[in-house]
Amino acid sequence: MGILFKNLEEEVLSKPNRREPLMPPPPPPAPDVNRLREALRRDGLLGAKEKNFSFELNNDSALLNGRALTPAQAARYRQLLSPGSGRRGSKSNMSITTSEN
Repeated sequence: MGILFKNLEEEVLSKPNRREPLMPPPPPPAPDVNRLREALRRDGLLGAKEKNFSFELNNDSALLNGRALTPAQAARYRQLLSPGSGRRGSKSNMSITTSEN
């Protein structure tokens, strides 16, 4: 039994006691603005030729060009832009502004 302990002690002492630095998690993927634009057009919220818009989305509400969307619409776009954000306790805040010529 003493030999086993001695071997274990030598093994532990021979390895450097370094911890790997903790890295922050990678950022979430960028939202697909084209997909959002097409969905807004399909829902009649954005004109067929409109290229510029601002869209804000958080856990409680959504705004398109400063106009509030219904809770159902907010939930739909929340699911479209960040599936899985509906988990209990999760928080999200997103702001998208496009300006095309």
